[in-house]
Amino acid sequence: MRRSSIVSFAVAALAVALPVAATASTSNPPDLYLGQKAAVSCNICHGRAGAGNGNLSIQGLPSAFEPGKSYPLTVKLVETGAKKAGFRLAAQTADGKQAGKIVNRDPSLDVHVAEGVTYLKQSYNGTDTNGTERSWTFLWKAPESGSVKFSVEAVAGDADGSVQGDHTYSYSAAIEAGQGSRGQAD
Repeated sequence: MRRSSIVSFAVAALAVALPVAATASTSNPPDLYLGQKAAVSCNICHGRAGAGNGNLSIQGLPSAFEPGKSYPLTVKLVETGAKKAGFRLAAQTADGKQAGKIVNRDPSLDVHVAEGVTYLKQSYNGTDTNGTERSWTFLWKAPESGSVKFSVEAVAGDADGSVQGDHTYSYSAAIEAGQGSRGQAD
């Protein structure tokens, strides 16, 4: 009798916790899972990376940056049928430190700092799509020197409250002061 009560309690607890966990990242995707410090990625919860029919990019990246200059950049996620979308971005040096400064003036975005790295991500208000795409624009101030790797992961979701049917995408780009290369989908 006692064992069945414990099992019943565990099942009830999961029934309450799983829907909350499934939607928790809508407004706050976890930090420290991106770029050089990546341990896991969005696809751990949201499905196989690249399994959807869309693409992810960072628009406005220069082929080489001018030290100290500010660049308006746009993360763009395109997937036909997506009802919700989210992302997480970091700009880091080769050793995983913050590269440049991310400036946010958009209420559909949030900035979080963890272990000295700035993570830009959507807020709850920044998850709606037009059924095909979602984009988020921010300002990035280049560092004085060095190489910068931009890493971004995104989720295109079907808004059904589960992770089934969601698709993940990743994109990275490396640029340097005075010279660099364009990014590519990972």
